[in-house]
Amino acid sequence: MGNKEIIKNGIKTLLDTGADKAQCLLSKTKKYELNVENGKLSLLRTTSNNNLNFKTIKGSKQGISRSNKIDKESINNLIKEVIEIAEASEIDSAYDISEKQESEIFTRGIEKPDLNKMYDRLNDFLKVINEKYPDTILESAILDFTRSEALFMNSNGIDFTITKGFYNFGVMFTSKKEKKCPPLIIPDIR
Repeated sequence: MGNKEIIKNGIKTLLDTGADKAQCLLSKTKKYELNVENGKLSLLRTTSNNNLNFKTIKGSKQGISRSNKIDKESINNLIKEVIEIAEASEIDSAYDISEKQESEIFTRGIEKPDLNKMYDRLNDFLKVINEKYPDTILESAILDFTRSEALFMNSNGIDFTITKGFYNFGVMFTSKKEKKCPPLIIPDIR
């Protein structure tokens, strides 16, 4: 079953079980990560994650629940759970979902990583740190590229697709010279 079918079937099932309104967000993320530990390149890994989030409104009561599993049984359990949460919640006439808007696709960033460039840039960073800051102990550094696609739909006709691709970089270090911590200026290695 495709991503849009997962969402459409989930919304339909919620409405068929008596919900007045329903919405769903399904996001899939893939991360490509290069790690440095104790000053040396140590790891390249790719991880994936799913996030399925249902919201339902039934008789001015709201239920929200999420899961990272998108197999049929997990989706059915999530739908049952969100209905039970709604039935047990307090009444609030302010609960609502977005009104109908034109379908749109939002895109930001790039589609896929340049793994060779990531490796080269991280290596360049290590060389600069070793040459210019010999008193610095580089404990860890993580350079990653994250690509995500999110589909958001509701029973009022909302249908949005949001894709993003971006790089992140983080570093942890200590530096002491003559019992003092000098300032470290991170070089621009673009």
